[in-house]
Amino acid sequence: MRNFRIAGSLGLGVCALLALMISSGRAEETGILRGRVLDAVLKKPISNAKIVLEGTPLSAVTNDAGDYLIPAIPAGTYPLTVSARGFKSYKITERLILAGRVMVQNIELVETPYDAEEEIIVEADAITKKAEDPLSPFHLDHTEINRMAGSIEDISRVLNIFPSVSHVNELFNDLIVRGGSPFENGFYLDGIPVSNINYFQREGGSGGALGILNTDLIENVDFSPGGFSAVYGDRLSSIVDIKFRQGRTDRVAGRADLNISGLGLSVEGPLPRGKGSWILSGKRSYYDILAGVFDIGVVPNLGNIHAKVDFRLTPWDRITVLDIFGTCRLDYGIEIAVEKDMNYAINASTRQNTLGIVWQHVWGDRGYSETSLSGSYVKNLDTLEDPFLNREYLGRDEDELTLTLRNVNVIRFNARHKLEFGFEARAVRASFNNYFAPHVDRWGLEFPGLQINGRFRESLSGAFASHRIGFSENVSLVVGLRGDYFTFNRRLHVEPRASLSWKASRRLTLNFGGGLFRQTLYPLLLVRNPQSRSLKDPRAIHLIAGTDIRLSESAKMTLEFYIKDYRNMPQTPDDPTLFILDNNVAMTGYFQYNLLTDGGRAVSRGVELFLQKKFGDRLSAVISASLFRARYRDFNGVWRDRLYDNRILLTLIGRYRPDDRWDINLRWNFAGGIPCTPFDLEKSMASNIGIFDRSKFFSERYPDYHSLFIRVDRRFVFRAAVLSVYLSLINATNHKNISRYYWNRTDKTVSAVNQARRIPVFGVELEF
Repeated sequence: MRNFRIAGSLGLGVCALLALMISSGRAEETGILRGRVLDAVLKKPISNAKIVLEGTPLSAVTNDAGDYLIPAIPAGTYPLTVSARGFKSYKITERLILAGRVMVQNIELVETPYDAEEEIIVEADAITKKAEDPLSPFHLDHTEINRMAGSIEDISRVLNIFPSVSHVNELFNDLIVRGGSPFENGFYLDGIPVSNINYFQREGGSGGALGILNTDLIENVDFSPGGFSAVYGDRLSSIVDIKFRQGRTDRVAGRADLNISGLGLSVEGPLPRGKGSWILSGKRSYYDILAGVFDIGVVPNLGNIHAKVDFRLTPWDRITVLDIFGTCRLDYGIEIAVEKDMNYAINASTRQNTLGIVWQHVWGDRGYSETSLSGSYVKNLDTLEDPFLNREYLGRDEDELTLTLRNVNVIRFNARHKLEFGFEARAVRASFNNYFAPHVDRWGLEFPGLQINGRFRESLSGAFASHRIGFSENVSLVVGLRGDYFTFNRRLHVEPRASLSWKASRRLTLNFGGGLFRQTLYPLLLVRNPQSRSLKDPRAIHLIAGTDIRLSESAKMTLEFYIKDYRNMPQTPDDPTLFILDNNVAMTGYFQYNLLTDGGRAVSRGVELFLQKKFGDRLSAVISASLFRARYRDFNGVWRDRLYDNRILLTLIGRYRPDDRWDINLRWNFAGGIPCTPFDLEKSMASNIGIFDRSKFFSERYPDYHSLFIRVDRRFVFRAAVLSVYLSLINATNHKNISRYYWNRTDKTVSAVNQARRIPVFGVELEF
């Protein structure tokens, strides 16, 4: 707690200093709105589109590049309407214009069916679905991402607002989608696949401690928790498609921020001769600096650098170069471990980098192609030392390089037919040099120790096609097919997918769909077990039915039912009660299995509700709820609850904006407790090692989780800059949520690791 208080005090001090530095400037009373209008399907610019700020005489028309600009807009909130011939008009019910700021609003329009006789208006909600995807996907824009209470600038924590995502542990940001494992999620950044977007990433998972991406650079996120398109493969549960914004094209600008995640600085500007833009951004944590001055204790060292260049080669060709680098380190020795009553001393570090180039070519009025070549590299160096036995317990030296060539093509034959097709080729090069000392395992059995030295040199290639058919203005069908070949086990998989949408009335739309999804296993798990070449790859069948209901002009509800049926899941007779993909997102990883089989099964079933309601221009609310059950069949044929089986999830979000200078956001999360196994107290006391009671595997549950997050923003506008200050409370009610139970070897008793208690977070952002 002390380090957060010091960080908060430092934030207030910097805030006061920055305000003093720029307070002599005179505030401007107007702002600027600019952006681009694109075809939602073909991604080509739409010229002569009209943008109108309703209730004012202000408007603009896009040029041949789809760009528009409206200057000298009085500060305030306005309804915004965008219209173009041949497209559905798009209405944003509230667009905030800040004095002295250039506000960016990029818009994608959907083509109107050629026989439509009346104007069709698509109204944007604060949180909405993708334009043409009927199943599951949710869309978040830049504003919602950056003002969400409790997100601490971490996109994975922002996604917790959706009913598909479980709230498991605030100390980690693992994405748990519809009862699945963190291993089952895929991430894309500007069309480039990224294996992990977090610091201190967890082996065999998709999460970590904090997000590595600077959320100020994120323009929007499309989250697909099930039934996603055949364009995406090698994932069982979900896809997170993130798009970075482009840099400013009018002048060089900058942004500095200071908050709980560190000190950040971004600079952006135009390329020469108006050929595009660039962004350079970096962030570094300051806890390690404060630790040396104030004797805080054990703290991590985090840092990242992001760079993006958008270059317009021709009116039809655009090149994007993207680089995401991150590094993190946590190091404390045996003396500190003993002093802090920790079971292990840790020296852990990770370096990761993703570099990619994307070429987008527009084929006139028919379609476009997007081709990317990228490489992602991750290096992990970890050691764990046992302070009680004064010896090394674990040593991990791993690196992984993934090279990906990806091509996606879109052709629109007419207003009723659209075809997406392409290919993806991925090569994985990994090496492992891991050591595990002899020890007593969690069941009280002697583990003899193990050295793993291995290499993984395999590839995965695939091709896909997805055809959208509009039978009428109200009925559309999407059919897709994907084929993948994995060289490791020499298996070819064919995955059909389909979805149907029927607009039964002006207020009611019914959606149905599903498909087959497969995923290859984590390389270390395959290297550790040579017999795994004969294993079948895990697969899941998704079946989804849902409805979108416009309850009123200011309220919208989404209701969705789903079944996710897993087959060919890895199991081991070495630990027959275990579901491997759930239980091994940990530092020790996949080291203890001498034999694997592919007979595992699992099933997730649930119903999800997402309701948005606006109360005038200043107040809005969101209700997100889920009832579900996630189970698996173990090696002995016994059906058990999966590790992330919360059963019930509930999120309430409220936002109040008294005026254009203040923003107040609240979020309350509730989740049922997940299964856990109690300790065998007699055996644990005798050996002073935490030994679980195997006869009571997953027989108990952690207490229910709930937490309240509050965030208040205040803006100060000056002649040459805008200063934003916010105060956020994490777990404002100071509720005691349990992260996990462990055997405290100092006190020889069962102790609890608590999740975040009440933490005040101060943040300062300066745009200039």
